Amino acid sequence: MSVRLEKYLSGQRENLDVETPDDNVIWAGIQKNLDTEKQSVKHLISKTMIIRFRNIAAVVIILFSLGYIANDIINGRIAGRKISLSSINNALGRREKEYMTLVSLKTEEVKSFSGSDDVIIKQLFDEIKKLDAVYDQSMKDLKELGPNQRVINTIFNTYEQKIRLLELIILETNKINSHESNSKIIL
Repeated sequence: MSVRLEKYLSGQRENLDVETPDDNVIWAGIQKNLDTEKQSVKHLISKTMIIRFRNIAAVVIILFSLGYIANDIINGRIAGRKISLSSINNALGRREKEYMTLVSLKTEEVKSFSGSDDVIIKQLFDEIKKLDAVYDQSMKDLKELGPNQRVINTIFNTYEQKIRLLELIILETNKINSHESNSKIIL
């Protein structure tokens, strides 16, 4: 079969060589290839732009999230410092304020007395210091645990015990002062 093809081509060579290529068709094909290349370049550019917008959006979301988390942490710490019984419940806040006022008045009354060297009074002051440590720990627990009834009861118990101790100091000081007055009268 290849021998016949060769004979045919040799015989038709003059007819085949006569035809000239159509320049318009060739240039149209080249133009079409160039247009598809331009479209693919435009497609790549638009794809690149979409990727850039996606990356920018991702960065914005990440930064917003980090800012939100940082704000939450900072405000959580600040809010943790400001927690009090009044922030939990108004009635608890009023009760705490009454206790604080009473403790303040009793403390001023104790300060008005001259310093006593009595052992009992020193022990009572040591007990007050221990109660202050318990109160501080209860406030830390309140910040960590939130409104827990046991913690709230402990806070109010420390106020009540501190008031009792301050009253005992006042009574003891009055006893000492009255005893000194009585001993002056006897002399």
